[in-house]
Amino acid sequence: MVLVTWMTGGDGVGWSVGYWACELALIALKFLYLALETAEFGSFDLTWIDDTHPDPIARRDELRQIWLDPRVPPVRVSAARELCGMSDSLCGRLWEFVSAALFLQHKQGGRASPIWQALIHDTFAKKS
Repeated sequence: MVLVTWMTGGDGVGWSVGYWACELALIALKFLYLALETAEFGSFDLTWIDDTHPDPIARRDELRQIWLDPRVPPVRVSAARELCGMSDSLCGRLWEFVSAALFLQHKQGGRASPIWQALIHDTFAKKS
């Protein structure tokens, strides 16, 4: 994120767009993992067990700590918050449409491709 925001720096809007790009990448990872767990398990009753990487939302929450850094001008933080709020809302709505189709596909016997099996089983476990 530091590299991207530095490269897009200059004015407050450029920094915010760079920050937003990093957050969108984490949202894309979140939806990839949600799609994989829904396709494989048909449930959201799972826990993250990956020892090497925190889940995308934890990473996003850590990324948002930069909003508290006094070295980041308030106009940049304000613009980033607006962009992130917009993408949270839009992506949440999109997931509502997609999740129903994935869940239905799971109920009909569909599962994630075998190429994803190792990642799925190294990343998720059923909550006990």
